Amino acid sequence: MKKYLYTFAFLLIGIMVQAQTDTLVVGENPAYGYATLDDPATSPGDISVHVDVIAGGTDSRVYVWERSIISLPLGWRSAVCDLNICHLPTVGTEEFSQMGGDTSDIILHIYPGGAPGNTTNAMPGTAEVHVRVYERDNPANEENIIYFVTLDATTGTTQLEAQRLKVYPNPTSDVFRITDNTLVKRVRVLNIIGKPAMDRNIQNGEQLSIAHLRAGMYLVQMFDDKNEVVKTVRLLKE
Repeated sequence: MKKYLYTFAFLLIGIMVQAQTDTLVVGENPAYGYATLDDPATSPGDISVHVDVIAGGTDSRVYVWERSIISLPLGWRSAVCDLNICHLPTVGTEEFSQMGGDTSDIILHIYPGGAPGNTTNAMPGTAEVHVRVYERDNPANEENIIYFVTLDATTGTTQLEAQRLKVYPNPTSDVFRITDNTLVKRVRVLNIIGKPAMDRNIQNGEQLSIAHLRAGMYLVQMFDDKNEVVKTVRLLKE
């Protein structure tokens, strides 16, 4: 009897491990983009937001993305780039193939002036666009990326710096850093059910170790000097 129980347990563990390795994973989510009309360096005519897509498994699979426009200011348009091509704003869904273990980008472009590079008559505002990415032959293997893109009339230095915050490398097996900034004074790492796994004050550019944590998905919360959360991103520990 014990022999059969051990065999069943072994098979169950194998199935669970396979399911985890086959799972589609995305990087930063929600993802944020920011630009200002009076600062050409922020690309107000074409605000692009990149999100990593990490394919599960070891073989090539076909994935599908579907765009849902939740809110878009008058005159604004959006477009999506996948592994294959940058599509026109009129394209709302498309397929792409990706090898297991590879990382690609799902890039959202926002054109506040209605066309790439155009800012004539562009009005400040915020867009919310969702892009669902899923495996064509297994739709349950999915991620829903939420994009928030803001165009301001004038530069808001603190907000712009917060939008640019990234965690890298992501995924990682041992350590990570936050992009160079003057905002983040404290970092808290939460597991997927919201339980704190690490909480500490940091210096700009400091390397943070998560080598002691189990593999899986975590949330990284970044706090400013007022102890307020300025950004939360997802981090995959391999």
